Amino acid sequence: GGIDTQTKDAFLVEVNKRDAATLLPLIQRHVLPGTTVWTDLWAAYNSITAVTGLAHQTVNHSITSRAVNGVHTNGV
Repeated sequence: GGIDTQTKDAFLVEVNKRDAATLLPLIQRHVLPGTTVWTDLWAAYNSITAVTGLAHQTVNHSITSRAVNGVHTNGV
């Protein structure tokens, strides 16, 4: 799922798998070009930029819930 941080519009998609082959096509389908995607360090997200062309920033939840640059996944 995702949330537009400006409009607060959201989407949610139920999936059977949480792997890159499942998640990346959904990100391409639901996220507008030019968007910066914020995720945690789940391995399936590692190739977001390479596959989708979207900017990608991460937060390491083993260290903090909000990165020093403000990146978080708390709304999803």
